[in-house]
Amino acid sequence: MKQHMISVVAITAVLVGLIGFEAAAETPWDYRTVVIDGRATDARNAHSIEDPEKGHIGYHRARKNAPALWFRFEGGYGDRIMLRMGVPALDEYRLLRPAIAVLGPGLPPVTEEVPFEIPEGFGGYIYHTAPLNVERYENNYHGVVSWRFDAIEHVLDHAGRVYVVGFIPVPENPEA
Repeated sequence: MKQHMISVVAITAVLVGLIGFEAAAETPWDYRTVVIDGRATDARNAHSIEDPEKGHIGYHRARKNAPALWFRFEGGYGDRIMLRMGVPALDEYRLLRPAIAVLGPGLPPVTEEVPFEIPEGFGGYIYHTAPLNVERYENNYHGVVSWRFDAIEHVLDHAGRVYVVGFIPVPENPEA
């Protein structure tokens, strides 16, 4: 049984995600930056996490043509994934509450509206940050200041391909 950590930070339209071990990635050596405001992603071109035992982080500005930040990795039954999201500590984003989806084959169907297409044969779980505690966090290594939400632990109930998708819920989804 492995543990993974994924952090996703979001800005009105920026999502930052970290995937990896249960321990928080507090130094630049604890995690690998996967993407910084990259291209539009989906299941076909998700950012691959080759070493899910190390923390991974992605920063993404969600917009109409790129509403979500996708990661993928191969997981095992019982693996623990730690998910953490945040938004930049700017007043305009203080009420923004991103969400994160864990998708896999054979999981329950996703019944709520999401701003992305779920692969055929996949279901998943959606975790919202709205009910979570939030703290102001300053990374002393690179100076980023964000509002960071409580970590979410997800235990995989299947083995195989896993997608972790950070996004802004549909009612809050930016138009531009």
